[in-house]
Amino acid sequence: MKKGFTLIEVLVVVTLLIILMVISIQIYAGVIESAKKQAVKKNFNAVVEWIKSDAALCKMNGPNSKVFRQTNSSGGGQQKDCGNVTDYNKTPFHENVLQTHIGYIGVAGKNPYGSVGSDRTCDLAKSWADMTSIHSSHIGKKMCGGQIGLYSETVQQNGCDREIIVQAGLKDEYWIFSKSGSNEVLSTKLCVVHR
Repeated sequence: MKKGFTLIEVLVVVTLLIILMVISIQIYAGVIESAKKQAVKKNFNAVVEWIKSDAALCKMNGPNSKVFRQTNSSGGGQQKDCGNVTDYNKTPFHENVLQTHIGYIGVAGKNPYGSVGSDRTCDLAKSWADMTSIHSSHIGKKMCGGQIGLYSETVQQNGCDREIIVQAGLKDEYWIFSKSGSNEVLSTKLCVVHR
């Protein structure tokens, strides 16, 4: 006589398979979230290092030197004066100038949490958000997860031509740009000397 599986045995196997599937889904979600956080960290570190090295290059070449700042997707731009600190039209290290240039040259990769261009809270043009995760900011501004914010806190103070706060949100949720970070917001203040 052939013996088949009892209903209890089938239910035990199905229950075990469901438990394994739930555990696998949770592990997969954790791996994906970890990878996204690592991508934000990579973008953040790339921006910080690029600003430091570009300022050092400017300083090394002297205050009368110029650096190119890209202003559009076609590669067009302007020469900015390394010695200029305060004139927005001439300084190479104002956050708006840096946002545009760094965004177009691809230092900061795409936001791993996706485009936030349709989310008006994050205040980015859709075309810009599709391209990069970097954005000029200010204290108290609501930002989207994965975005990198730049803000010039001081100009010609504390031995710096410009003190720039760089922050990035590590989670797929809103965060507030502030003077310091948190467990879920990377933050550094750069003393930029470029002349």
